[in-house]
Amino acid sequence: MVVEQLLKYQEVDEKLKAIEDGLKGSEEFKKYAQATKFLKTVDDSRALYEDRSAALISNFNEKQSELSKLIDEMNDLSETLGEDAEEKEISFLTKRASELQKKLQSLEAQIQKLESEIKEVLTQYSTFVKKTKVYMEQRKENKEKYEKLLAEKEAERKSITDELKGLEKDIPEELMKIYKDKRKDGKFKIVCKVENGYCTSCNTELVIAEKEKLKKEKIIECPNCHKLIYV
Repeated sequence: MVVEQLLKYQEVDEKLKAIEDGLKGSEEFKKYAQATKFLKTVDDSRALYEDRSAALISNFNEKQSELSKLIDEMNDLSETLGEDAEEKEISFLTKRASELQKKLQSLEAQIQKLESEIKEVLTQYSTFVKKTKVYMEQRKENKEKYEKLLAEKEAERKSITDELKGLEKDIPEELMKIYKDKRKDGKFKIVCKVENGYCTSCNTELVIAEKEKLKKEKIIECPNCHKLIYV
């Protein structure tokens, strides 16, 4: 009797599942879900852009400060070379000027690279802002459309839900809880038949102990696919 009642429950529940699948498979829901998923990441993405920009700008300012000091040192060195100096000192200052020139070229290359990276981040952020606005509009528009679809199906859903509540009364509470927990996974069917000792859901053969248990309890859980099985 319990098996028959549970199968009846599943038969009615399958109608509800079909409505749910239809709603979730609609373009309105897909676009709404897509936009919602993106918008949930907006704050974290914005923070990453801000952190990246701050780090690049800080590095850029440091390199600019180094460059300014380097230029001042090169100017001082140039003035020193212009004064009367001994040959040994001139040789040292010339070598130092060469070192500073190489360092200057390296700094200029680093600054140029940082400028490019900053521009790239700004471009990416601009694209991100535009994309965020698009998804905000998409979410708003499709949320309204999806809610309209829900409203259109509400009477049918309520009728099925009421019927299910009535059927629940003839099914043991513990068994009903197991069914509903499995129902949350969204995998149908939940109750499957055993034929010739095999679960028709996963085609696994039951061992003797499981067959005996099934014979005694009428409905058990498949040890492989975890569906509720009966004979």
